Amino acid sequence: MRLPAWPLINVTTSLIVDAYNIDDIERVRVNGTVVGGFNYSQTGLLDVTNWLTPGLNVVEIELENLQGGWTYGFRLWADGVLSAGESCGTAGVRAAITTTTRRASSIGARSWS
Repeated sequence: MRLPAWPLINVTTSLIVDAYNIDDIERVRVNGTVVGGFNYSQTGLLDVTNWLTPGLNVVEIELENLQGGWTYGFRLWADGVLSAGESCGTAGVRAAITTTTRRASSIGARSWS
């Protein structure tokens, strides 16, 4: 299942993925390549700037639940400005979705460098 498409993000200097509230696995892909990820209850920042190519890029946040309920959260910071994000549930407390499945968000990012 794909989440709604986000508006195109313009990036001139940096693109950072801010992940939080993960239950169970969150992977980050840029142009189809896995460039990093996070496991249960991890939070962190992932700089994906070096994975961008000039022109249009696709950043995907893939979520995978192994059992029980699941939660997730991510924010994309383009050039220091919050440009996209979504969250659902609270890890270890309240699950928003109770299926074992995968889902992904696709975000277009145009790089000028």
